[in-house]
Amino acid sequence: MPETSPQEQDGHEAKKHARRFWWVVTGTVALLLGLIAYVIFGYDCAPPEDAWLIPEPFAGANGLDSISELTKKDKAAFETADRERGKLPEAVRKVENGHLEEAQAFLAKHRVIMEDLDAFLAANQGPLPYPGGDEMISFSSDAGYLNVLQMGANLMAMRGRVLSLEGHVQESVDQSLILLRVGWQLSRKGGFLIHWLVAITIQQIGRVTLEYTANLHPFDNATLSRIEKTLVATEINPRDFKETMKVEYIAFKHTFASTKVSRSEFRSMNFPGWAALTVKPNLTLTTMLELQRPVFDACDTSWHDAYAMAQIVYGKFAERQEHPMQRYLSTNIGGNMLLAEIWQPMEILYEKSVRNAAFHRLLVLMLALRRFEINESSLPENLQELCPKYLPSVPLDPYDNSPMRWNSKTKVVYSIGKDLKDDGGSVSTPYVSKDKDVGSVYWWRGAK
Repeated sequence: MPETSPQEQDGHEAKKHARRFWWVVTGTVALLLGLIAYVIFGYDCAPPEDAWLIPEPFAGANGLDSISELTKKDKAAFETADRERGKLPEAVRKVENGHLEEAQAFLAKHRVIMEDLDAFLAANQGPLPYPGGDEMISFSSDAGYLNVLQMGANLMAMRGRVLSLEGHVQESVDQSLILLRVGWQLSRKGGFLIHWLVAITIQQIGRVTLEYTANLHPFDNATLSRIEKTLVATEINPRDFKETMKVEYIAFKHTFASTKVSRSEFRSMNFPGWAALTVKPNLTLTTMLELQRPVFDACDTSWHDAYAMAQIVYGKFAERQEHPMQRYLSTNIGGNMLLAEIWQPMEILYEKSVRNAAFHRLLVLMLALRRFEINESSLPENLQELCPKYLPSVPLDPYDNSPMRWNSKTKVVYSIGKDLKDDGGSVSTPYVSKDKDVGSVYWWRGAK
């Protein structure tokens, strides 16, 4: 056997070293790729500590005179009535320009479901919890009962206008006050964000209906007192919103637990399908809690503080989502995309809640102004003249925590709105989103 030359031995050793180096490099790269894949597709943190955000259990609203019973019995009838109402000319829906008879005929046609709604509202004076109880709360749950209540609110508003035109002032006012109460009831324990949105929508329907009646009839002191008592009991406050935040979290958590996020679901939200593989339930819930905690705590103070904190928190989250490095190099890409989709309308919802509080306080001021006019035969130059005889103090503007405003020249009582600029009462009647301020022209401009 021929001997191997030193040069050949050196060549063999070099090849061995090269092979070892290649395997080391390949193994290291494979290990790193495996670690990256694990971090992206496998790693998830421990379940978040969420005991502080778990709502107290509630049984739900079932049985006789419950939301479930009303929905089961009359949902189809309310949907039919709502479709027919939508096809009516706007003048009939608003009962304007002498279309009273058409509106009366429409209401008479749907008298039975209106009677069922009246009976339900008379039997339920407290909070209106979610029909299935907390164990069934998830984003896939049927919220058909909310549609029934909102469609019913529209019918009640139409009836309130008809009663006003018929000269039944007190009965018309009753319709508005019931709607204010129902909105407050819905805001109490038992539903998630869509529940809350319907609550403030129903209150707005009630206020607009009351304004319609006020424009036709000069309320006396007795009627004003009756409305004031309802206002004291029905202002939706930020502490109640904490319960909604709790239920929203539970709905999100239950949805994670009961369903698997699929690629098709991600595509339906215009997200890349591969992102579904990167969803980390625990990390997503933890991030959700981090977003909610400061806003949750701020709800104990005022709408102003809660709204300001929400803008800060969700503004930072939005900036993080807009940064490509932070969005796509995250260990929870899919989860953050889901959160962005869920929280995208949050700023709008908070603003709607603050606006609802502003309108409620504007109504308090509107009634005080009317009392002043009845007793003093004029309107005040400034709102401080209402205190302390007609109000203990001027209500605060929930947007900036300053006293609400009054333009004595244009007779507009208003809040400065989300831009935090005082535009002197630049408002429309009814309110539209492009208004610079949030307010209303004095309802009894022609009253004596």
